[in-house]
Amino acid sequence: RDHQLTDDPDYLKRVWEPTKKAIRYLIEFDAADDRGGLDGLLDGRQHNTLDAEWYGKVHVLCSMYLASLRAAEELANAMGDEDFAKEVRGIYGKGRANIAQLFNGEYYEQLEDPEHLDAIGVGKGCYIDQVMGQFWANQLGLGRLYNADHQKSALRALWTYNFVPDYGAFRQIFRQGRYYGGAGDSGLLMCTWPLGGLRSDFKKHWQYMYFNEFMTGFEYQAAAHMVAERDDDLVEKGLAITRAIHDRYSARRGRNPYNEIECSDHYARAGSAYAVFLAVCGFEFDRSKGRLAFDPVIQQDDFKAPFTTSEAWGTYAQTPGQAKITITHGKLTLNE
Repeated sequence: RDHQLTDDPDYLKRVWEPTKKAIRYLIEFDAADDRGGLDGLLDGRQHNTLDAEWYGKVHVLCSMYLASLRAAEELANAMGDEDFAKEVRGIYGKGRANIAQLFNGEYYEQLEDPEHLDAIGVGKGCYIDQVMGQFWANQLGLGRLYNADHQKSALRALWTYNFVPDYGAFRQIFRQGRYYGGAGDSGLLMCTWPLGGLRSDFKKHWQYMYFNEFMTGFEYQAAAHMVAERDDDLVEKGLAITRAIHDRYSARRGRNPYNEIECSDHYARAGSAYAVFLAVCGFEFDRSKGRLAFDPVIQQDDFKAPFTTSEAWGTYAQTPGQAKITITHGKLTLNE
């Protein structure tokens, strides 16, 4: 993303070797796995943003690994590093196929490590971030990372099993966790176990409380991905989740729409709201290629939205047969 946005022509040259080192760390972690070796999936002790070490093949982290391999291939091509591009492309190809091992027919599960069943995770749960790598790939023009039907099924499962129309009623039954909502509030829960498999061991960990919460940054991630898929039902679901957050923090309810609390005040992850906007616009920008793209998901016959690039901001508008770019500030040089 930084490479696509920067107006510094030497940026990638300066960061390329450290970037390769970071990717190599992931590849070596993958190769050290004794349950599959270098198979394009991460397996082992993995710290993550829910403040714990998870073990095994973790869907969200495997998904992000595949996104990083695809990004690494694009960066290697930009640097003319053909050997590294070929290497990461081969590993990505394995992972693209092997991640199907985690799909249960409806959504992706964590394949837990039997030697670490005392650790917290989500196991057979329907977890909000399970296909997060595709969320990133959508913003960067990296294309489909792996099976589209499986991914869409996973997103629909999130709506079916994790969307709560009235959080107050939910919390009468499930009391662990912080109250980022109340009676009449709607949103997308972090994790549920609709097919069973919730291990009692999970509940002894304090981090288990997270799974019963609404956290806006995670919700926006899922919503943006749904919108980006462009299927009518998924677009509607993604916009409904976004509206639920909007209503939860409405000033009409005495709340602060500029502070969508999820872990503390003014928490940065809530900024992923912008990803929903990018998805609605179908926006892509790559300054290194001089490429700007829009493909609106809604109101295609009468669409207008602001946009930002590395050096400019302005508006894009389209009506049947016409598209218009207006630069309000800065400059924009395009090849395509």
